[in-house]
Parts: sequence; structure tokens; C-alpha cells
Amino acid sequence: MHYDVVRQLSRPGEVLQQHVVHVATRNGMRGEAHAAVYFRFDEYANFISVGQDG
Repeated sequence: MHYDVVRQLSRPGEVLQQHVVHVATRNGMRGEAHAAVYFRFDEYANFISVGQDG
């Protein structure tokens, strides 16, 4: 399974991404699913840097 970001729209504090998820099974069947993801960041977000434990 892997995905491609087809389109990304952003403005301050927000990101909208359109994805196509590609799936291949062990027996050779293939398929894809179209999806959208919306991210919103506000001043109250609590981010943890990569490599740090909570």
C-alpha cells in the first residue's frame, strides 16, 4: 500500500490534501481509493518534537 498526494491547498493554520491510496494484494489484485484529509493548526496545539517521548 502507498499513497500519492494529488493536490494540496493551504492557508495559514490549515491544510487540505487530496490523496489516492494504492493497494495491491498478495494474489495480484490492485485497487485504489480517493481520500481527502483536512488539518487545522491553532495556537493551542501541543506539539512534541520527533525523538521525544511524551
